[in-house]
Amino acid sequence: MSNTSVRTKQLTFESRGKDIGIDLVLPAVGGVRPAVLVLHGSGGISNLPEEIGELANRGYITLIPHYFESTGTSWADLDSIRRHGLTWGQTLLDAVAFARRLPNVDPESIGLLGFSLGGYLAIAVAAHDRRIKCVAECFGGVPEKFLPSIEQLPPTLILHGEDDKIVPVRHALELKQLCEKKGFHFEIELYPGAGHNFSGAFMRAAMARAMVFLNQRLQAQGSVHMFSSPA
Repeated sequence: MSNTSVRTKQLTFESRGKDIGIDLVLPAVGGVRPAVLVLHGSGGISNLPEEIGELANRGYITLIPHYFESTGTSWADLDSIRRHGLTWGQTLLDAVAFARRLPNVDPESIGLLGFSLGGYLAIAVAAHDRRIKCVAECFGGVPEKFLPSIEQLPPTLILHGEDDKIVPVRHALELKQLCEKKGFHFEIELYPGAGHNFSGAFMRAAMARAMVFLNQRLQAQGSVHMFSSPA
């Protein structure tokens, strides 16, 4: 992280009778702040992009739930996703409830930022939890069988590479079509030449776009969210 004054803590929350780890990153600025839960993809916590450190620099309380701990998973393949997806979703709902109880978190200003599998889970959680004020998802989507059952989503930002071979861009377009059909607010940015997991300039551009979206959706909840410029 570029701002050395942020503080990182390792905490736990309970989900389905288990203690689940969650990394808490507090910004240098004090007081009650908006929070963003960052949801990792199939590779786990270690595969999160370093650019998420900018969240704390922008004044957000950042929470990274280790949701794979609920099923003893270290890496997710298609079979484990089918078997454990619902459990992970419930774990993340419990993580949202935990975040809302933290003393420095504004419980009315909580967003989700998900990557790949974490993007799918972010959409699933937000569709079932009106406490979520916005979702930014990167190279994820919605499982096709769940599309007809989604009746609500908060404002959603869709970020996807047009050359993604792992999660084809049609998944982003299906989410876009769902939002259009249901009248959900959405924004979308497709990156020509970008594959899965973004890299280099693509990730920097995507995270800059996500920061603008989060600022618009979470900062608007109250004057307490007046952020300073990033370091």
